[in-house]
Amino acid sequence: MTVYIHNNATFTNGQALTADDVVFTFQTLPWSTYQLGIFNAIWSDTKKYPLWNATTCGSSPKCVSHIGVEKIDATTVKFHLAKTYALFFYDTMEIPIIPSGLWKNHLGTWPQLNLSNPANHLTDTFDNSIDTTYNGIDAATGSGPFKLTSWTHNADATMDVSPTYWGKGQFHTWRSDAYPFYPKALRHIRAVIYGSLDVISLALQRGDIDTLVWPLTPGFLSQVVTNPAINIEKVTDSGFFYVSFNLRERPWGQAPWSQTLRKAFSQAINKDYIVNTLMGGFGVKGTVPIAISNPLYVNTTANPPDFNINAGRAALVAAGFHDCNGDGFLEAPDCSPVKATILTPPKDYDPIRADAGIMVSKNLKTMGLDIDAAPTSFDTIVAKAFSAPVSFDIYVLGFSLGDFPETYICDFFCTERDVNLGTGGSNSAGYSNTVVDNLIHSALTDTDTASRVKKLKDAEGILTDQLPWNVLYYRTNLNAYRNDAWTGWANYPNGGGIYNPWSIEHIV
Repeated sequence: MTVYIHNNATFTNGQALTADDVVFTFQTLPWSTYQLGIFNAIWSDTKKYPLWNATTCGSSPKCVSHIGVEKIDATTVKFHLAKTYALFFYDTMEIPIIPSGLWKNHLGTWPQLNLSNPANHLTDTFDNSIDTTYNGIDAATGSGPFKLTSWTHNADATMDVSPTYWGKGQFHTWRSDAYPFYPKALRHIRAVIYGSLDVISLALQRGDIDTLVWPLTPGFLSQVVTNPAINIEKVTDSGFFYVSFNLRERPWGQAPWSQTLRKAFSQAINKDYIVNTLMGGFGVKGTVPIAISNPLYVNTTANPPDFNINAGRAALVAAGFHDCNGDGFLEAPDCSPVKATILTPPKDYDPIRADAGIMVSKNLKTMGLDIDAAPTSFDTIVAKAFSAPVSFDIYVLGFSLGDFPETYICDFFCTERDVNLGTGGSNSAGYSNTVVDNLIHSALTDTDTASRVKKLKDAEGILTDQLPWNVLYYRTNLNAYRNDAWTGWANYPNGGGIYNPWSIEHIV
């Protein structure tokens, strides 16, 4: 596949964007944050493509790459696909091109993943990753209209529009309205970090800020809705919030009765209470583990067990769970303990998830399971769930995702993406099912949309039955903004919110 580059495109540091930057990007990013998607399609088991610095790295046999992207001339790049990849156009447009002149001085020294055998690392090439720990202000250099001009850790950042932006005069059309690449009126952005939604709400009401990137929770709606200078827009979030079980260890996995236990746990989740009481009606009960912002992919026939405490206990008893030690709680059929902690973010971070954990714990105790909920810092939960080796029983988190589940579902559930394998995956549960693997892998190479969607829906059905994750809810975002300073905000569909490229380009 041959791709042509704008011959006048530049980065915000003035450097021309050329084929060298495209090759560098695609040969260094897959080892850091983009291991999936198109990189599996342009990966070759044998090294055979010129490395991005092939003209300077010498005659070593390691001066080649497994990643099939090749410079033809200064503005032409050829992608060598080892297999069909359905989302080629989407992925090549989504991946940001980074300046090789900058990042070649900030490369990592750690061994890179072998995509042919993720349990091992590459030893036969100089394929390398950018150093993702580098955080100089120039690390934000891109090819868009804004340039980062200041950044203070945990405080604020500023961006200014570049008067020499190469995309001036170009535009795209959405809903019959023209949106220029170069913003109509916006010339400066200041992003401020606040410690809580309480402070953000006050800042919005005072006019200290124009909008916020995080949606308001329903509890704050009453504080701002009566202010005539504030508008509230609703939009379906492009993600979901879920509970995950650690399937690598008993009791949640590795036993013939583990799935029965996970289903009983699910029957202690009152999703109506979460959506209607905790969320004030601004949400949808969770079912399948994909974002519902693109309904084409949603398997509407797949549903986890409904809330029913008595039925959950009856299923456990029928499977042999009983009180072995007289403490009033059920043990497993072999009398091993069923003891776990549900990790949730604290209330000052997300009251919905914190209160949902408390509700589930209370219902589980009524069912006969001695399981507690523990408010835990977000960073701690992430470290326990997504750093090898994982160290959790159950946790509650959420993801913001894209419109195409092909781009993320394998990362969550494919066997080779198990966090404990150290491959950078997000399969925190340690889920492994060859049928699901085959369905997802096949979908990624299927260019027939109807066939591809069916395969993903079939995978959703299996996942919803086996429950490595149980999706609690899909959020309806409440996006707030001031209407007395800027007009023309675009409430981006499918979860994008108010602060998005369309708004930045369009407000006046």
